[in-house]
Amino acid sequence: MKYLISALVLCLCAGCATRKAIVKSEAYTVPGTTLSRRAASEVRAPETVKAYPVGRYTDPDYPDEMHERHTLYRRETSPDWNYLPDAPYDVPLGPTVARSNPSPSYYVKTDTELMNAQQKAYAEALLEQNRAMKKRIDTMQQEAAKVPELQKQIDGLKQQLKSLPSPEPTPKAKPEPTSEPVEGFSSVEPPLPEWEEGISDPCEIVLFADSDDQSQAFLISQMRLNDEFTAELAAAERRRVAAVFNTPFLRRKELALLTK
Repeated sequence: MKYLISALVLCLCAGCATRKAIVKSEAYTVPGTTLSRRAASEVRAPETVKAYPVGRYTDPDYPDEMHERHTLYRRETSPDWNYLPDAPYDVPLGPTVARSNPSPSYYVKTDTELMNAQQKAYAEALLEQNRAMKKRIDTMQQEAAKVPELQKQIDGLKQQLKSLPSPEPTPKAKPEPTSEPVEGFSSVEPPLPEWEEGISDPCEIVLFADSDDQSQAFLISQMRLNDEFTAELAAAERRRVAAVFNTPFLRRKELALLTK
C-alpha cells in the first residue's frame, strides 16, 4: 500500500512540474564576397581560346565551294579550378619574346594592312579618274572658246552668199527619139537548143512560177538532187581511196590522184 501511495504522489508531482522554454537559434546569412577578375584567375583557370588565321581553302567534302580568308576560334582548354596559380611567364624565342597567353594581334595587323592597301588602290584609281576628267574639262573649255570665232566666220560666209547673184535655171535637155528597135527580154540570141526550148533558165520555174505548189515542188526536187549528188560523190571518194590503199605499193600516179 505504501508503494502505491508513493507512485501516485510521484505522478502528481510530475504533472505539476513547469516546462522549460525552448530557445531557437537564428541563422545569420553572411554576404559573399565577389572576387575581382585578377583574383578569380588565381582561384579558377578560365578557358583558353586561340585564334587561327585561315586563308582561302576548299572543303574536301564540297570541292565546288571555296571559303574566304577568315579567323578560326578554337577552345583549347575548358575552365577548371586553378591548382597551380602561377603568373604568365616569358618564353625566350631568339630576338623576340612571346607571352605564354596567346594573342591574335598579328592577324589584326594583317587585316589593317589589307584595308590600307585597298584604300590606297582606290585612292590611286580616283586620282587617275580625276586627272582624266580634268583633261576632258580643259579640252571642252578650249573648244567652247572657239565657238564665238566660228560663229563670226559663219556670219561672214552667209553675207558673202547673199551678195552673190542668183544663177539662172538651165533648161533640161529632152532626149531625142532613136529609130533603132528596143530589144525585149523575150528575144534570145543565139537561139536555144531544142532540149532547152521549154525553159531558158533553171530558176525560171521559181521566179515565174504560176503557183506556190510549183515553187515548193521545184525546191524539193532540187534538195533531193543535192542529197543524191552528195551521196554519190562521197561514195566515189570512198571507192577511190579504197582502190588506192588496196594496192601493195603506191605509185606516183596513184599518189597524185590521192593528193589532188
